[in-house]
Amino acid sequence: MSREDISRQDRRLRTSEQTGEFASSRIVVGGMQLPSRAEGHSLDRGEYQMKSITLLGILLAVLGIFALVYQGFSYTRQEKVLDVGPIHATRDDTERVPLPPIVGGLALLGGAALLVIGARQKA
Repeated sequence: MSREDISRQDRRLRTSEQTGEFASSRIVVGGMQLPSRAEGHSLDRGEYQMKSITLLGILLAVLGIFALVYQGFSYTRQEKVLDVGPIHATRDDTERVPLPPIVGGLALLGGAALLVIGARQKA
């Protein structure tokens, strides 16, 4: 089998992986037929949905924990005070946005619920 045949086979497998459809081809090495890496595998959209629900649950739970611990966030805003010719003066205002603990608790509970749903879909 030449290098060109192997690269053509590899390109076909990569293309089929991108489309989600796998060919039932076999790779021949030294006269032995080996199952291709695509054989027996399929891209089931349910698995990806389960993973996205689980990841969303983890993200929501972590954000809920941060909201409970920090109870808000702050940011700095620059405001021009004086702008006369070459003289510029600005003032930095630090503002705090409070987050009620109920927001953090709801995010944590929502994340936990999504984790449970993701675990049930897996089983």
